[in-house]
Amino acid sequence: WLASADYPGGLDVLRVGLVAADGVLAPPSEREARTLPVGARVVSHALGTTVLERNLWIAICVARRLGLDDDAIAGAVADVRPGSLRGEVRMLGEATLVLDCYNANPLSLGEALDDLGRCTGRRAAVIGEMLELGNATFAAHREMGARLAGVGVDRALFVGASATAFADGFGDAGGDR
Repeated sequence: WLASADYPGGLDVLRVGLVAADGVLAPPSEREARTLPVGARVVSHALGTTVLERNLWIAICVARRLGLDDDAIAGAVADVRPGSLRGEVRMLGEATLVLDCYNANPLSLGEALDDLGRCTGRRAAVIGEMLELGNATFAAHREMGARLAGVGVDRALFVGASATAFADGFGDAGGDR
């Protein structure tokens, strides 16, 4: 919707994203995980989800457009950490845990499932109910259950009042109940 919006004259519109497209400023697709460019430098960051990395990329692009110094931006990028339980990556022995415990929606949960699908090794998911979806609640949970089956997990646990809808979508899409 924003891409086709009619903006008033004189407005500086900057289109950014993690994937290159016509008119979209994106970082190089072939880059190390958890890195983003800041001017001529490549800076490591501690954010473990695509959603948070995209938000950081937007912040970098806006800061540069506003004329902030690349060294200052790079320092801030290196220091940024996710909020508590918002895309935190923790190690438990050899297992990587991504703690993303907030009131999700189908878009954010779908992106989290895509992230899980890109992980190697055994994968498991514990997914709680998405709230405040109104009449779309049942269908959205079934859809996300099916999407989880599509990424291929070894184990899944669905929690909350919509657990059955998650499980139905998961099983119907070939997930092992």
